[in-house]
Amino acid sequence: MKIVMFKVSSGRASNRRRSNPMGVEKFLTLLLVFTFTVLIIAQTALIGPDIRTSTGETIGQEGKPLGLEEYLYSEGKIGLELSGPVPDEGIKILVNGDEVADFGRNFVSITVRDGDIIEIDGSDAMVDAEVSIVTRSENISESFANKRIKVGPGVKFLTQIDIE
Repeated sequence: MKIVMFKVSSGRASNRRRSNPMGVEKFLTLLLVFTFTVLIIAQTALIGPDIRTSTGETIGQEGKPLGLEEYLYSEGKIGLELSGPVPDEGIKILVNGDEVADFGRNFVSITVRDGDIIEIDGSDAMVDAEVSIVTRSENISESFANKRIKVGPGVKFLTQIDIE
C-alpha cells in the first residue's frame, strides 16, 4: 500500500494577499493618522483668533458676566463708628482684604455678604481710636451688635459676617 501525499496549494489566498497590498490594519492606521491630523488642524484654527475670524464663524462668550453676583448671595449692611477725637482717613475698612471705605467721617455704612471678613487697617492712623459695629441690617446675626476693637498699627480682625 502506497501512501500518497498531496500538497494543498493555497494559491488563491496568496494571490489575494498579493493583489490587496493594503490590509485592514494598514487602512485603519492610515485612517487614524488622517483623522488625528485633521483634528489637530481644526483645533489650531479654533484657538488662534486670526484664523478663527477668517473661518467666518465667530465664537464668543454667550450671556453676560455675573458682575457682583448680587442675586446669588444675600446682602446686609453694617454701620461702623469711629470713637475718637476726630475722623481719621488713615483708618481704613477692609472687606476680604480689599479696602472699601475709610473713616473720613465718624460713621460709615458698608454692604456685606455672608462669610465676609471685616478688618480695620490702622497702619496710617493719626490717633488712637476704637471702632465698633453700631448698626446692622435685620438679616445679620444679633451677635455682631456692639463688637469693638482698638485701632493700632497694622490690620486687625473685627468680625466675620453671618447672614441668617
